[in-house]
Amino acid sequence: MPHTAFFGTDPNYRGILQSEEWSLCIGAGVCHGILPDWQDLTLAVLNNCAGQSLTGDEFKELTKTGWGLDAWLQTAMNLLIKSKCPDPFSKYYDVLEAALYGPILAKAEAVNQKAAIIAALADPKKIKRMDVPGLLGFFESQFGTSSIMALAKWLQRLANHPNTPHSVLSFNADGLLDTLSKLLDIQQRIDAKDPFMPPDRFFRSLRASDPPPTTSEDTGRRIPIYHLHGCLVPQSPAKASRPGRESRENLIFPETTYGKISGHVFTWQQTVFLSHAQSHRILFVGLSMSDPNLRRWLAWCNENALEEHKSRKKRYATTTLPSKTSSTEDYFIGRNIWITERPKSDRIARTMEFSLAHLGARICWLNSWGDLPAVLDNLCPA
Repeated sequence: MPHTAFFGTDPNYRGILQSEEWSLCIGAGVCHGILPDWQDLTLAVLNNCAGQSLTGDEFKELTKTGWGLDAWLQTAMNLLIKSKCPDPFSKYYDVLEAALYGPILAKAEAVNQKAAIIAALADPKKIKRMDVPGLLGFFESQFGTSSIMALAKWLQRLANHPNTPHSVLSFNADGLLDTLSKLLDIQQRIDAKDPFMPPDRFFRSLRASDPPPTTSEDTGRRIPIYHLHGCLVPQSPAKASRPGRESRENLIFPETTYGKISGHVFTWQQTVFLSHAQSHRILFVGLSMSDPNLRRWLAWCNENALEEHKSRKKRYATTTLPSKTSSTEDYFIGRNIWITERPKSDRIARTMEFSLAHLGARICWLNSWGDLPAVLDNLCPA
């Protein structure tokens, strides 16, 4: 039987991402400690739109209905519409923006970095060299052990590696990853006393009309970051104009927006994810794997892969659970990898090991999220 779970620091899995092209898929968990989690974000948005002050305990009572957080985000939008707000949808996304970035901007303001962070998040390509030491010092001092910092540093070490990720698929609304990556690249040039700005390694892809990333001998391959749930960046204090590199019109937060993706075929988000999931191995970091669209798309890809193996009469030939006389390897492909923290209970961990088999994914265990840098370097050493 193939291993459906393994420890990320196991030397037997060293370089597993080097065996084929792969893409990175990130979720809200990579920004833990920097941005509010879904629970806190939803409560803040609901309170703002409802003009109330629900406590955390009261919100827990609401969630006992079993409704997802997207349903309560929808409730907030419904309340704005009912309030006869002149432009409830614009107001709603302004509320989301304030709830998402409020905590980090408050910390940045305390050290005189608020304006620089807003500008950097708006468009990393326009970061000023003179702002980099202060910005990077702020992130290192406040969030140096965060998962997003570990990912950005790892991707920088892989910059000249033949097995860099083909793309990044983001289910987050923030622009932290490419911003931090750009800061690290510029600081590297500063440390080397190189007067030139580094090339843009990442391309923030926000909508179907965005041009594909370009390549050249000077810049190398640019890695697209596809914001499948839209992108929201904070406004300039002057509010002279909206930042250009965002797509708040495509944000997937309230329940109705989830319905638009699941109820339509050939949406931009679906086609982008499916094209990468079918042709590349996917490394998942910071996701709970509970998103219904994500699970549906992975199930389609795994079923397709099983059918291909069956038609070619190769290994993994069946799409049904094997009989007693056949090998269980016929059913479990496990091409994709989900990094998550191992439960303390061995029984829970053993139960979870086969939870993603039908989605074509294996679990890569962490003892704690502090192990993430070592795990990443084991899966794809620089």
